[in-house]
Amino acid sequence: ELHSELDSELDSELHSELDSYVYRSHYLFLGTPYTRCYLAWYRFISYELNFNHKSKQILNKLYWLSVYSSIQECWFARGYCLVLKNPKKVTFNNGLLHAENSKALDYDGYDGYFWKGVKVPEKLIINPESLTKEDLKKNQNAEVRRAFIEKLGVSKYFEILSNGRGLNVVDSDVDDQGYPMKLMSFNFEGEEIQVLECTCPSTERVYNIYPPSQNCKNVWEAKADTFKGAKLTYRHGDVGLVSSEPTEKPLIET
Repeated sequence: ELHSELDSELDSELHSELDSYVYRSHYLFLGTPYTRCYLAWYRFISYELNFNHKSKQILNKLYWLSVYSSIQECWFARGYCLVLKNPKKVTFNNGLLHAENSKALDYDGYDGYFWKGVKVPEKLIINPESLTKEDLKKNQNAEVRRAFIEKLGVSKYFEILSNGRGLNVVDSDVDDQGYPMKLMSFNFEGEEIQVLECTCPSTERVYNIYPPSQNCKNVWEAKADTFKGAKLTYRHGDVGLVSSEPTEKPLIET
């Protein structure tokens, strides 16, 4: 269809000057991101410098076809062509899919709600004030919980989770990389639950993790408890150690 449309608009003299194989293969150019960049560059140069060329008309036509066709990439094989379309909407923040109050991705009817690259339920983004304790309890994934806490705020998150009783700060301090830590507790269905709030120094993301013993007196004890008290050479997540001997503190943590 596109081929017929272009044929009807091309000057017959121009058409005759173009090699048939090259002319036909121009349509393959629409199937690669690289070539669409080339078409945009060519159009910019030709118009900025008023550069006339016998292929100018066809390349200009191909440029506009690439703009309006919504083609992202194509795979060609004998007898068929697989076309991947561009999404209708895509929103990034610092290279990650993210939108605070709407879809971050709309791709042919697929609605994607994302918070800093993490796929989250629609309710968190569109209607967070209606979230219930049952909604929060469904989140077993640490990254999804972090997204909920960041969107709602830590106080609101645990207020919902503890039926309005909120958080009690047990202890607070600063870790060896200069980031604040808090050991907090909240009542959940009659049971007192402890949670440690800390920051990953490599990403600066704030996490809320649960010490296994649930009986810690300060942030340092809670942090060690998450690794079951193992020495640092055995603790997954500690990096930069020079010695293979167990040590009390890593050079840096992530």
